[in-house]
Amino acid sequence: MMPKKPTDEELKKRIHRLERSKARYKRNQKTMQATLDRYRSVVDFIPLLICSFRPGGEISFVNKAYCDYFGKTLKELVGSNFQLLIPEADREAVMNNISGLTVESPKQSHEHLVIDRNGHMRWQRWTNRAIFDVRGKAVGYQSIGEDITERKEAQEALRESEELHRITLSNISDAVFITDDAGAFTYICPNVLTIFGYRYEEVAAFENIEALLGPNLFDSAELDAAGELRNLERVITDRSGAVHILLIDVKRVSIKGGTVLYTCHEITDRKHAEIALKISEERFRRLFEDIVVGIFRTTADGRIIHVNPAFARMFGYASPADLIEAIGDTAERLYAHPGDRTELIRQVMTNKAPITTEVNFCRRDGTNFVGNFHGWKVTEPTDGTLHLEGFIEDITERKLAEDSLQESYHRLQFLSGRLLRSQENEQRRISLEIHDVMGQDLALLKMHLIGIAKRLRKDQPKLQSDLNNTIAVVDEIIEKARNLSRDLSPAIIEDLKLSGAIRWLIHDFEQHVESRISLEMEPVDHLFSTESQIVLYRIIQEALKNIVKHANADTASVNIRKDSHSVLLRIEDDGNGFDVASIQNRHVTDRGLGLAAMDERGRMLGGTLEIQSTPGRGTCISLRIPLRRELGNP
Repeated sequence: MMPKKPTDEELKKRIHRLERSKARYKRNQKTMQATLDRYRSVVDFIPLLICSFRPGGEISFVNKAYCDYFGKTLKELVGSNFQLLIPEADREAVMNNISGLTVESPKQSHEHLVIDRNGHMRWQRWTNRAIFDVRGKAVGYQSIGEDITERKEAQEALRESEELHRITLSNISDAVFITDDAGAFTYICPNVLTIFGYRYEEVAAFENIEALLGPNLFDSAELDAAGELRNLERVITDRSGAVHILLIDVKRVSIKGGTVLYTCHEITDRKHAEIALKISEERFRRLFEDIVVGIFRTTADGRIIHVNPAFARMFGYASPADLIEAIGDTAERLYAHPGDRTELIRQVMTNKAPITTEVNFCRRDGTNFVGNFHGWKVTEPTDGTLHLEGFIEDITERKLAEDSLQESYHRLQFLSGRLLRSQENEQRRISLEIHDVMGQDLALLKMHLIGIAKRLRKDQPKLQSDLNNTIAVVDEIIEKARNLSRDLSPAIIEDLKLSGAIRWLIHDFEQHVESRISLEMEPVDHLFSTESQIVLYRIIQEALKNIVKHANADTASVNIRKDSHSVLLRIEDDGNGFDVASIQNRHVTDRGLGLAAMDERGRMLGGTLEIQSTPGRGTCISLRIPLRRELGNP
C-alpha cells in the first residue's frame, strides 16, 4: 500500500512545529545565559582578586577586580597563563607552592611579586585551594588574592631604620682627659681628633679643659661629696665649627699628676638616632594600633601580655584593656573550642618555623568567626624567657567568598553540562524530524517516480533514462539524510549499545578516509547509562573528525579498557601533531570548539582529558573515567 501524500495543510503544520521548536531552543539559550551572567555578577562585586586556573596555570575564570588590577580584559585573561603576570624568577617557587597542595592539605597561602598594569613590581598575598577529582588528582585551583605592597614596604622601612640605629651606635668612640684641680691638662687621649677636630698638640696648647668643654661643667663640692658625677650633658663646637653633644663622666682620681678624670662620650649621632627612633616608634605605634589584623603577645603558657586595638575589636571588645579585664590573663574564652588553644601553643613552642593555620574563634557575644592564625616563639635576649607572638586575621568574609566562588564554579559546570545535554536533545529531536518527516517524504517521492517510470511507453527511452537518473539522485539524498540523522543523534547506540556503535563509527570513517583505524575494546556497555554512552561516543567521534581534518595520519588506534576503579579511553595517531602548550595558551575563543567540547564532555563523565602531542610525531588523547558505586549512573 502506497504511503499517503501529505496535504499542503499538513506540511504547513509540520513547518510551524519546527519553527516553534527553534524559538523554544533560543529561549532556553537566553535563560541559561542570563543565569550565567547573574552568577558572574556576584563574584564581580567582591573587592578581592579572584582567579580559577587549571594545573598548568591556565586561567579559566577571573573577576572584575582581577581584570582592573592587571589592566586586562576578561577575554585577554581567560585562557592565558597566570604565570605571565609573575616575574620569571619567582614563577618556579609559586608553582612549587601550588603543586604541593594535597587532599589532606588542600589550601595554602603565600606571598610573591606580580607585574601590575603599569609594569611595576608589587607584592600580593594569595590563598590557593585545590580541587581534586575522585582519584585525588588536582583538576583545578581556586585563588583569592590581595595587594600587600604597602605592608611590605612598611616592614622594610622599619628594618632599614633599625639597621641604621645599630650601625650608628656601634661606631661611637670616647675621648679621655685628666686635669688638676684648676683644670690644667695632665693627660690628653690620642683620639681627641675624632670628636673635637683638633690634633693632640693643638689641644695641649689650650692648657685648660674649659677651652674644649666650656666653663662651669660641675660643682667641685658636689664632686668631692659624690666622688663621681655621671652623664653631664654639654654641647661643644669643634675646630670646624660643627656642634657636638657629649655625655661627660667626671671622677676624682690621683693619676698622671692629675686629680680629675673626664670621659667624653659623643652622643650626637645617638641623639639623632633617638629622634629617628622616636619617629620610627611612633610610626610603628600607629601601624600597631591602626592595622586591621589582630596582633598579640603572650607568655609561653598562653597568658596575654599585650594585644592591639584591632585584636580587641575583632573579638567584640572596645579596647585591649577592656578585653584583658573581661577575660583575665587567659585566652581560653577567645576560642570556639578551648582545646584548640592548648594545641596551638604546643605547635608553636615545638616548631622552629612559624605556625599558620585556620582556627574557629569566639566573640564576646558568643558568635564565632574563622581566623587565620600566624604564631611564632620569641626568646627574650635578656633572660632567655620564651614568649609567643603573632597575629590573627579575620577571614570569615573570605571564606564566604571562597564558598560562593566554589558554588558558582559548580553551578557553571552544571549549566555547561546542561547546555550540552540540551544541545544533544535538540539534535535528537531534529534527527527524528529528518528521519520521520524528510525520510518519509523522500521515500514517497521515490515511489511516485517509480510509478511514473512504469507507466512510460517503450518509445520514450530518453524520459525513462531521465527518470532513472532522478531516482538515483533521490536515493543519494535519502542516504545523506540518514547519515545526517545519525550524526545529529546516534540512535544506533539504542540498537547496538556503545560497543556496536563505536565499531560502526570506525567502519564508517574508514569508508571515507585512507587512514587505517584499529580498535581494541573491552566490554564496558554495562558500566554506563545511555546518556553517558552518548557522551563517550561524542568524544570518540570528535577525536576521529580531528584526525581526518587535521592529522593527515596513516594509522590511528582506539583503545578502551577497564580496571576495578576506572575506564581508560586512549586515541592515538601518527599524524602531524601540534604544540599543546601553544594551543592551551591561546584565548579559549581561538582554540576552536572541538577540544573545548571534548574537555567539557570528559568532565561530565567525571574524568579528566589529557592531550600529549609533538609536531611531526602524532597525538595521544587520554580520558580516564572513574567508576561510580552505582554502575550505569555516571
